[in-house]
Amino acid sequence: MGSGSSHLIESVKFYLPDQEFTNINAIITLLFAFFSFSFTASSVYVVNDLLDLESDRVHSTKKNRPFAAGQLPVHYGAVIAPLLLFIGFLLSAIFV
Repeated sequence: MGSGSSHLIESVKFYLPDQEFTNINAIITLLFAFFSFSFTASSVYVVNDLLDLESDRVHSTKKNRPFAAGQLPVHYGAVIAPLLLFIGFLLSAIFV
């Protein structure tokens, strides 16, 4: 395995005690917790992009973000942010 794979295993071992590392239920719970957090955090990033839209449009690098650049309509963000939040909470409520 390469160094990236080794780092991944060490990261997973950080979240799972040694006795749980071979417990498939603990690993599945960890994966669902990861995805739950990722969906929830993504919803916050979308909301942030929508709230900062005007300032992002004049910023030298942030103007290239999809909403600021007009690549995605703003109403997509208004739909996707609550959807991502809902999925994150749902995963957390069901599996974690």
